[in-house]
Formats: sequence, C-alpha cells, structure tokens
Amino acid sequence: MNKTVLLDIFVQARLRAARRDQLISHQRSVITNLEAQGVDSAEGKKLLSSLTDAREKDLVEMDWALDELDKTQARAVRQL
Repeated sequence: MNKTVLLDIFVQARLRAARRDQLISHQRSVITNLEAQGVDSAEGKKLLSSLTDAREKDLVEMDWALDELDKTQARAVRQL
C-alpha cells in the first residue's frame, strides 16, 4: 500500500476517533443526568459501550496505519 493511501486511512480513523470522543463525552453526561433523575440508564450505557468499542477499533486502525507507514519508510531507506 502506498504512503498516500496509508495516510488517508490514518487521517480518517483519527477523525472518527475524535468525533467518537465527543459523542462519548456527551453520552456520559446523558447517563449522569438520567441517573440523577432516577431514570433507567441501561440503554444509554449500551450506547456508550458501543461508542467506546468503535473508538477502540479506530485506535487499532490508526496504529496499524502507522505501523505500515513505518514499514514503507524502512523499505525506502533500505533502497537508498
């Protein structure tokens, strides 16, 4: 895979992770408010879990892309 494609994969995963960070923060506030009102927050917690799982996948994808970029760089250096 070429460097441009890998950088794009990294950037897209980073953007998704950043957006999910915002959603996770908001969902935590929602859960706190529901619990303060004595309302069942089970569904909110399920959503929070889904968001954190998806964010973890984004982080794994970012790590993978960086590892691949490192390999690409190492191959380029060896060719010099």
